[in-house]
Amino acid sequence: MGLVSGVAAALHTTLNLLLYLLSGGRYLWLEGRLRKGQYKNWGHRFTHTPSAFLQPDTEAGIIAAVRDNPRLRVVGAGHSFNAGLVSDGATLSLDRYAGILHIDQETRRVRAKAGSRVRDVNRALWAEGLAIKALPSHDAQSLAGIISTDVHGTGRDVGFVSSSVVAIRVVDGRGEVHAAEVGDELFRCAIGGIGAVGVIIEVTLECVPTFNLRQATEKVSMTWARANTRRALAEHHHASFYVFPFSETALLHTWNRTTDATSFLGGARELFSISVAALSAAWAGALMAHTGTLRLLNRFAVRFQANTELVLKSYAGFNRTVYHLHEELEFAVPAADVWAVTDHLIERYEALYTAKMPYLIVELRFTPAGHQRAMIGPGVERETAWINLCLNQSGDYDSYYAEVEAYLRTIDARPHPGKFCETLDAEDLARAHGERWRRFQRVRARHDPDGRFLNPFTQRLLGPVQPPAQGGHEE
Repeated sequence: MGLVSGVAAALHTTLNLLLYLLSGGRYLWLEGRLRKGQYKNWGHRFTHTPSAFLQPDTEAGIIAAVRDNPRLRVVGAGHSFNAGLVSDGATLSLDRYAGILHIDQETRRVRAKAGSRVRDVNRALWAEGLAIKALPSHDAQSLAGIISTDVHGTGRDVGFVSSSVVAIRVVDGRGEVHAAEVGDELFRCAIGGIGAVGVIIEVTLECVPTFNLRQATEKVSMTWARANTRRALAEHHHASFYVFPFSETALLHTWNRTTDATSFLGGARELFSISVAALSAAWAGALMAHTGTLRLLNRFAVRFQANTELVLKSYAGFNRTVYHLHEELEFAVPAADVWAVTDHLIERYEALYTAKMPYLIVELRFTPAGHQRAMIGPGVERETAWINLCLNQSGDYDSYYAEVEAYLRTIDARPHPGKFCETLDAEDLARAHGERWRRFQRVRARHDPDGRFLNPFTQRLLGPVQPPAQGGHEE
């Protein structure tokens, strides 16, 4: 069954790529959307039939949706790897509440509706000579979605999209609109709060002048990667690694600001590179994994990766559009622990490997210390290494992920709430966040006292809403 499901996943990936190319980059098949009354996430793994599917295009419509529905779950691009979007209540989509509201060129501050997709915001800002200083690796997500999960990139000086967010507007569970700025408790609880304190409807971004990135990929030995991680992070504005089981070769990815002009046909060459990578992971990865030959062949397959270098517009360098169909389990650990934890997880994969196991890529990204935008974001306060276990959506990925989640309880790890998260719960997050967790729960109780934004996922991960303390103050 592993090979059959691997081929099926590869076909899904191929169809997604073809439709994207044929539509001129306007359509992704693997994207969250409503079909025949059912809402599916981008990977088609999580499906639910909402009691109502609401798509307001005004602020008043969003407020009415909140007030009129005792249970309400907000969805953006559906680019999640867990059941966070599944609800037996109403579903609120912000797709029709999108667009730039105001650009102040003097302060470089931009107000945008929170349903705006990252890809659209990037292009609109570039036309105005502006850019976001750090971005996630995928451009299909909505502003509200990336903020609600406090999505990160990788960076020496800045790593979070929320580092550019200076203000938000939120409709809370009472149907009341609140403006919140950096440092406000509501702001910090909405950033990374997976929708538990309200619906983010507007975002103010502090942008920078447009810039280009020199993007490079280089093959390095695992010995070099372990010994020179700190050096790579110091020498580059942004750096990450791909590492692989049964291989002593890693890939070092770097991005650096440059005044050089963009490469000739850089966008087309980047799309070609991304497409080849997606198809290779989907087809070659699946065939090696599910025919039992990964142990023998992967050490050679990784060596065939070509070193590359392109100069791209900043958002094109940060963002990708087309993924292969896969699952992701990601978590944050102290940066100093990155290789001890990574080596353990690769060793466990190698020990468990049979032809039923899907193909694995491990992505390592890094964010700096001092992150304070979020209250309970996985990368808050400390210098963080993000370990992302990317498995093809085929074969028996659940058993490996279950072992990983059990292991996470034994180390200083914080789960990424937008990725695979099946067994971790509120007790685990309370242990990880301490006093910040208690502050988050107090703010949550004030702004959603009736649990309007609860669904099974948030109930497990955040726990029930506790009654607010008498005499509590509003921020």
